[in-house]
Formats: sequence, structure tokens, C-alpha cells
Amino acid sequence: MIRCRLEVLDRAEEKKSQESHELPFIAPRRLAFDDLCRRDEHLWRGLERSEDLRKIAERAQRELRIGEFERFVGWICAHHGVGLARAAGLPIAPPRLELAS
Repeated sequence: MIRCRLEVLDRAEEKKSQESHELPFIAPRRLAFDDLCRRDEHLWRGLERSEDLRKIAERAQRELRIGEFERFVGWICAHHGVGLARAAGLPIAPPRLELAS
């Protein structure tokens, strides 16, 4: 079916206006640990509960460059202790003491 030029232009304009209502997608930029630390260190210092640490760790894992999450875990262990990191489920070293069976 052959359409007139005005109908084709109207359809193109309708489609363009429908597509413009979609939310734009912004690709996340991976950060270095030092940059993330400068931005969020004040949040990390106030941690007291493992649930809060778990939420922050999930966000940090999404935002950090590959291989930088271990530095975050090390920072948490150094400032809050291994117990809180273990309670939050962070991947830390296995216990040093093993019992023989």
C-alpha cells in the first residue's frame, strides 16, 4: 500500500514522540577503589550492623573496577574487624585455625 508523504511523516513523528518517553539508560562507570573511598568513606566509617554493611558492599561491588573489591574488603576488615565482615558475608580469608578431627 502506497501512502502519501504527509502520512509517512506523521507516523514517523508519532513513533519519535513515543520513544522519547522512555527513560534514558546510563551505563555505569567503574570506579577505582581510591575514588570510591573518597566519595563514600564517611558512610563506611559509621557502620555498626552487618545488614548495612551488606547493602554497602553490594553497591561497592557493582561500582568498583574488577579486582578492586578485595581492597574494599581489606579496608572494612582493618577499620571494623573481621567479625563484622564475616557477618555481612564478605569474602575474606578462611580461618587460620583448623581443628583436627
